[in-house]
Amino acid sequence: MKWFILGLILGVSIPVSIFLVITYEPPSLYTQSYEWISKSNAEELINTQDITVIDCRGGCKSCAWRRGKLPNAIWDIHPENYYNHTKPILVYDQDGSTKVTDFCENLVNHVYSDIYALSGGFNAWR
Repeated sequence: MKWFILGLILGVSIPVSIFLVITYEPPSLYTQSYEWISKSNAEELINTQDITVIDCRGGCKSCAWRRGKLPNAIWDIHPENYYNHTKPILVYDQDGSTKVTDFCENLVNHVYSDIYALSGGFNAWR
C-alpha cells in the first residue's frame, strides 16, 4: 500500500514540477510603463539628473527646432534607437499627443530606465 501511495505522489509531483520549471518566466528588468509629468517636474529632472531628452516631433529637425527645444534635447523619431537604454528618458512632441504616446509605448519593455512623457509637449514648455 505504501508503495502505491509513494508511486501516486511521485507520479503527480514530478510532472507538476517539470511543468513549473518549463513555464517559469523570471521577472522582467525592463521598464513596464511610462509616466506623464508636468513642465515643472520636467525642469527638475533636466536640472538634477543625467537624463536623455528626446524630441519626437515629426517633420524635419530644423523646422521643429526653429520653434525651440528643451535643453540638451536629441531630435529622434525612432524609439528603437533607445532599446536597452539605462538612463532615464524624457520624451516630448509638439503638444503631448499621439506621437509622444506612441514613442513611449514603443520604449516600454525595451529599456531599463524610467520613461517620462511631457504633458502638453513643447507647447507646455514655452
